[in-house]
Amino acid sequence: MKLYQWLVVGLSLPIFVGCASNVNLIQYHQGMARWDDTPAQLEARYKENLGLYTEIINATSAPNLAPYPTMQSNLDSMKRYADQARRELRNIHRAKKNFQSYAYSQRTVTSKEEIAWAEFEKQRAEYAAYHAAMSSHVGGFNRALKSFHRSMRVHDIKKTSNQELRAQVDGMMENFNRESRRMEESMADKVSRMAFGRLRGGPALNRRRRYILREMDDVLTSLPPLRLNMSLLDESASVELSGHKHFWTGPGMTRTPSVVARVARTYKEFKKVQIRFAKLEAEFEKLGKPHPHGVHPKTSSPPGTTRAGSAPHK
Repeated sequence: MKLYQWLVVGLSLPIFVGCASNVNLIQYHQGMARWDDTPAQLEARYKENLGLYTEIINATSAPNLAPYPTMQSNLDSMKRYADQARRELRNIHRAKKNFQSYAYSQRTVTSKEEIAWAEFEKQRAEYAAYHAAMSSHVGGFNRALKSFHRSMRVHDIKKTSNQELRAQVDGMMENFNRESRRMEESMADKVSRMAFGRLRGGPALNRRRRYILREMDDVLTSLPPLRLNMSLLDESASVELSGHKHFWTGPGMTRTPSVVARVARTYKEFKKVQIRFAKLEAEFEKLGKPHPHGVHPKTSSPPGTTRAGSAPHK
C-alpha cells in the first residue's frame, strides 16, 4: 500500500427505516460497522511516513526551511488522530458489547412499543456517536496525510536512485553525441555540394550560400569545447554517483549530486547551438528552390553585397 493512499471510510452504520416494522436486534448488531483494524492501520501509516520524514530531514542541511515544519506538524496530527482512534475503538467495543447484551435479551423491537423503542434509540445513538467520532478521526488523519505528501510534490522532494540519475546523464550524452555528429555531417555535405556545383541558382544565390556556410562553420566552433566539457562531466558523474544507492532532491538537500545539474546546464547550452544551426540549415536548403507561386522568395544578402540585378548604392 502506498504511503499516500488514504484510508477510505467505507463502513456504514445500519439505519432503521420504517415506522411500524419490527427490528431484528441480533441482525442489527451483526451489521454494525467493524473498526477493529482501523487504529492499527493508522498507526502503521503514521510510522511509515515518520520514517520517510526522518530520511528527508537527515538528507537536508536546512530542516527549518519550508515545507519541513509543516510536514512535521502533519505528522503530529497523524499521531494524534491515530491515538484518538485507538481510544475510540475501546468506546466502540464497549457500546457494541452493551448492544449485544441488549439485543440477545430483547431479540426484536417495534416502534409501536414506546419504552422499548426509546431504549433501542438510546443504544443505537450511543454507538452512532462513537461511529461518527471514529469516522472523524480517520478523516482528520487522511487530511494530514494528504497535506504531508502535497508538500513533497509542491517542493519536489523525492528520492532518486543512482540508476535513474545515471540514465539521465547517459541520455543527455547520447543525444549530444548523435546530434553534434549530425550537424558536422550536414556541414560537410553542404560544403561538398557547393564545391561540385550540385546546387541550382546563379552567382547571387551562391554568394548567399557561402555566407550561410561561414555562419554555420562559426556555430560549429562551439562544439569542441562543449564536447570536452560533456566528456569531463560524464567522468565526474561516474565518480559522484558511485557508492550511493539513491539521492534526495529538495530544499536544502546536500546529497543531491551537483554533477547532474552541471551536465544539464551544458546540454542546455548545446541545445541553443543546435537551434541556431538548424535555422541556418533551413535557410541554406531553401535557397534555389522554386517558390510555390512561381516567384523566387527574396533573400537577404551578406553584408557588402547586393542582390542580382539591383544597382549598387552610390
